[in-house]
Amino acid sequence: MADEPAIQPAQARRDAGARAAVPWGAGLVALLALGGCGPYGAREDAQRVAERYFAAAAGENYEAALALYAPQFFAATPPEEFRSVLADMHGRCGAPEAHTLTSWSAQSNFADGSSRVNLVYDVHYARCRVTETLGLTAAHGDALKIIAHHLQLTSRGQGDKADAQTI
Repeated sequence: MADEPAIQPAQARRDAGARAAVPWGAGLVALLALGGCGPYGAREDAQRVAERYFAAAAGENYEAALALYAPQFFAATPPEEFRSVLADMHGRCGAPEAHTLTSWSAQSNFADGSSRVNLVYDVHYARCRVTETLGLTAAHGDALKIIAHHLQLTSRGQGDKADAQTI
């Protein structure tokens, strides 16, 4: 033992810190690898669903639009009623011409693998401007589906007295 160099207290602390850093580093790498499955990945998936919704709405393909909604949505609003809302919106405002994501929030439950995403869009229709909020959810392994859709008319064409209304 006399031939072994003595470990200084500071050296022992550094060695222990290096050993403790390995699990932290491995955990951080694993967390970053799951990033695509977390809130940002869920947001991107939700935006793809929203793009399909806007394309269907622009083409008045209400069946394709309704296929993006979850059964929970239709438990509160029957499909025929919401199809009528979409058709009325198209009649009042024309086709959606452009949309911009203005805000979003996402939550992922790592315990059960579920995701919840809210997207808020500024949508320019031919004759109106509307704020559309889409709420989407998915259980582990399932595709995101729309469970909430709020339309707020923020401006109308010239000569229209109403400047804001919830549809």
